[in-house]
Amino acid sequence: MHKYLAWFIFAVATLWMIAGSMAQGNCLPDGAPCQADGSMGNCCTTFCLQHEQPGGTPGHCTTRS
Repeated sequence: MHKYLAWFIFAVATLWMIAGSMAQGNCLPDGAPCQADGSMGNCCTTFCLQHEQPGGTPGHCTTRS
């Protein structure tokens, strides 16, 4: 029984990692224009530096410092 549970967990983890890597291909590159609310897409760096309110002047994708 434990062998089947281990294979099931392995299969789910593998599918989760594949889905995550596929989602990374649809992100905005570093330096690309972005909106903090994600309306222009999500940054690969996971951070959009925008100095004004969301929906205003676009910011840019960057790493947090």
